[in-house]
Formats: sequence, structure tokens, C-alpha cells
Amino acid sequence: MLFLLNGFQATHRSTKYWSFCLQFGNDLGIYWFIIFLPIGFISNILSFLVMSRKHNRKLSTCVYMSIIAVSDNCVLCSSFHGWLWTNFDIHHHTPWICKVKIFISRLFGTFAAYEIVLMTLDRAIAVALPHKAKSMCSANKAKLWSLLNFIFSTWK
Repeated sequence: MLFLLNGFQATHRSTKYWSFCLQFGNDLGIYWFIIFLPIGFISNILSFLVMSRKHNRKLSTCVYMSIIAVSDNCVLCSSFHGWLWTNFDIHHHTPWICKVKIFISRLFGTFAAYEIVLMTLDRAIAVALPHKAKSMCSANKAKLWSLLNFIFSTWK
């Protein structure tokens, strides 16, 4: 029995290998999330607690990092619902949650990505223009840019 896989012919022996890989990938998709969700969630909470200490709240980078930690936890929560939906077929019971899950995962995924871009720009300004960094890279401006980022992320 011959199959065409990615432009080359595969024999019956190699199709057993690919079916094993497919089954292994499916099993990994079921169990990896159970392990990495709590680790990621706890790590983001610890990052938020460290970055939001009193002396860190004055630094623009720490403001960005604490916001990213919260955003990443929101992405993890929406991904958990997707994992439940995929592995336990719960979408028949709650069809409206599908739309909310997609909106939240896209919103916070986009928001976190652009938040990293904002933090990178903040650091680039601090390095390239050190004499203007005090006025341009403040914690209040980081909060303002993050708020604008959140507003624009909802329009995707």
C-alpha cells in the first residue's frame, strides 16, 4: 500500500510511524495543558506580585511587565476553555461561550504582543535618547500607552 506524503512515496511501514506520531501528538495535546497551565498561571501571578511592588511601580518596564503578566493569565484562562471544549465536547451546552472565548483570546493575545512592542520601544528610547528618557519613559506614560493599546486591541 503506497501513500503520497509531502511529495514522496511512503510504504506501509512508514505509515505506521506517521500514525504513531499522530497519536502521540494527540495524547500530548491532551495532557500537556494540565501540566503547563498551573505552572504558567502561578508564574504570571508571581511576576505580577514582584513587578507591582511599591518601588517597581515607578519604573515603566515594571508597569509593562505587570500588565503582560495579567494579560498572559487571561490568555491562559481562555485557552483552558478551548482545551475543555476540544477534549470534552462542552460546546453543545454553552454555544455563546465560544464567541466570548474567541474574543478574549484574540483580545489579550493581541494586547500582550503589542505590550511587548511598547516595552521594547520604551527601552529603545531609554538607550538611544538617555537625556530624554526621564520625561518620555515614565510609569504614567506607560499606563497611558497600555490603555490606548487595550482600546485599539479590541478593534481587531
